[in-house]
Amino acid sequence: MKIIRSDNGLEFLSGPMKQFYQQKGIIHHTSCTETPQQNGQVERKHRHVLNVARALRFQAHLPIEFWGESILTAAYLINRTPSKVLIGKTPYEVLFDAKPPYDHIKMFGCLCYAHFKPQTEDKVAPRSRKCIFVGYPYGKKGWKMYDLDTREVFISCDVVFHETIFPFSTHQVGHNEKDKQPRPEPYIAKHSMHDWISHEAVGSSTRPITRIEPTTEHQAPCSELPENINPVGQSTGPDNYARLHDNTGSQDSTYVPTDPQSAGIGTSQARGSIEITDT
Repeated sequence: MKIIRSDNGLEFLSGPMKQFYQQKGIIHHTSCTETPQQNGQVERKHRHVLNVARALRFQAHLPIEFWGESILTAAYLINRTPSKVLIGKTPYEVLFDAKPPYDHIKMFGCLCYAHFKPQTEDKVAPRSRKCIFVGYPYGKKGWKMYDLDTREVFISCDVVFHETIFPFSTHQVGHNEKDKQPRPEPYIAKHSMHDWISHEAVGSSTRPITRIEPTTEHQAPCSELPENINPVGQSTGPDNYARLHDNTGSQDSTYVPTDPQSAGIGTSQARGSIEITDT
């Protein structure tokens, strides 16, 4: 190596690095400020590493605190991936003149259980730790684990992997996405201070009319119904009233007027709701 070009980072301009350049006879060039194109090859490789790291983190739905493990794992995988520049060879193969092993490659961020031998002699104590896989350690034949309970990072070679399960993800691989959607809640009459229409707006009507909105409640107070309506066991109410059905199978019912003129007011109906307005 005769010439090396870098940006103006202090890690390349420190005293030990300058001494290293002099000992090896290397000429050090730096790029101009805000001109990454002068160091284009390094910048492109930097972008490549970050793209792979983002893909790993997004797939596992890991928080940003795991950005370091994502970048280290990305570099580890890139060094073992065939490249067109190297005529189908991997950087590992060019450096060591041997094909890299792949049997230890696991899904980043997946659920795994590492063997655990407690210090106590309790015969029924747990013998494994629930973890996620976060990378490959340097110089050891094992995997780097993150304990979900103790938040500890450790290395283990006795691990059982579940590569289709990601603990930080709400949608697991292989599950039906339709099952993840919440079921629609029934529409029932919801009485609140914002929904009441003033008695002046309804003229001579003495029963407040409400707007029908979704709610988590499954029962409307019977005291808010007209006195001559029996809410149990009827498919339809008395004249000028209709029963609102829900999907919960409840026997309770809520009635609203179907003939607004009986209340002395005008109406404007919107899809998905019943709204009473003054004329």
